[in-house]
Amino acid sequence: SFDKISPKLCTHKHIAGGTILLLKQQDNGPRLEWIDVAKGVCIALVVLGHTVEWYLRNFIVDETEIWDFLLIGMRPLRMPLFFMISGMLAASKIERPLSDLWSKTGGLYLLYCLWTFIYCLKLALPAGREGLPFPDAGQILGAFMLPTILWYIWALPVFYLIAWILERILGANSVYALLPMIVISAMASQIGQDTEDMLGTPLFIVHGQSISANLLWFYVGLKGKKKIIAIAAGAQWTYLMAASTVAAIMTGVAWRWGIDRLAIIATPFLLWAALQWLGKVHVGSTWARAFAAIGRSTLPIYVLHTFVLTAMSFAVGVLQLQTILPYSWLPMQLAGPLVIAGFLTYACMLAGTTLAMIKLGFLVEPIPSPCRWRRHPAPAGKAI
Repeated sequence: SFDKISPKLCTHKHIAGGTILLLKQQDNGPRLEWIDVAKGVCIALVVLGHTVEWYLRNFIVDETEIWDFLLIGMRPLRMPLFFMISGMLAASKIERPLSDLWSKTGGLYLLYCLWTFIYCLKLALPAGREGLPFPDAGQILGAFMLPTILWYIWALPVFYLIAWILERILGANSVYALLPMIVISAMASQIGQDTEDMLGTPLFIVHGQSISANLLWFYVGLKGKKKIIAIAAGAQWTYLMAASTVAAIMTGVAWRWGIDRLAIIATPFLLWAALQWLGKVHVGSTWARAFAAIGRSTLPIYVLHTFVLTAMSFAVGVLQLQTILPYSWLPMQLAGPLVIAGFLTYACMLAGTTLAMIKLGFLVEPIPSPCRWRRHPAPAGKAI
């Protein structure tokens, strides 16, 4: 079970007509408890989306309309909210020297390189690349340099660097950088089409659309942190219903006529609705504590879940599980991915904790700075 929030660890703050629960932290000051809930919901939606795609790919020939609609509805919310929260968390750090941001920049990029290397090892097995030719040296080098596998871990260091540079070049005027970012976000679909095949192999898809679309939301979170907190603090159920209705209509139209751009336009309404909902969350409830715990383990879950799904695909093929259950039965279609995603999320949380316990936490955590290694040499008789 998830630990209850101790009253000694909590405080309340009145802001913009509302009361928000803060979780005290000794080092970084108070932290909004709903931020971890939001992160947990986002990573849960990411895992669910990938699990649905895995389920349909392995057990059902054609994508069902109901999941097609739900997937379209999730995409404009899950990563924009994730990056907006990341930007809010970056707001208090961006004024620091770049060397103090290693865990958010170089450390994450090295983690991205580590898992790209592991992915390349998997491709060395013919079954690991589905009969496609092994990528050449240029394609592999490009996979390390561009956002391909686990693109979120590539994006976050780049977004931090962009924000850090803008703060130093533009200072108080850096907020105006949102204007070109809006243009870039509006062009994200075209950018994605122009870049996804630039490495020349389906084994390394470049996620240019995701990067272009989400830079805006990271920077919105960074520059609009106080406003976002105020919106959540003044949450109203009527605002939630209104924003959700507009977003649902846009998503429905986008799904019915295949207008992806309209679904993207729904993002501001979905984010507004999410903030209204988060502002109303009872953070002491069991489900909220569960999502908060997930939100504090986003990196292990994000890193591990796609590789676990790959292993599960291999197991399905070897054990011939495609015909054991009535996978096309509508209740099974709906419940199956939800149950699998839940177990997958929990398993990845446990795996992340286990890896840390057996000194393999570097697989799911930012890689420490080499400068830190030099400043803190290992004790005599112990290898680094």
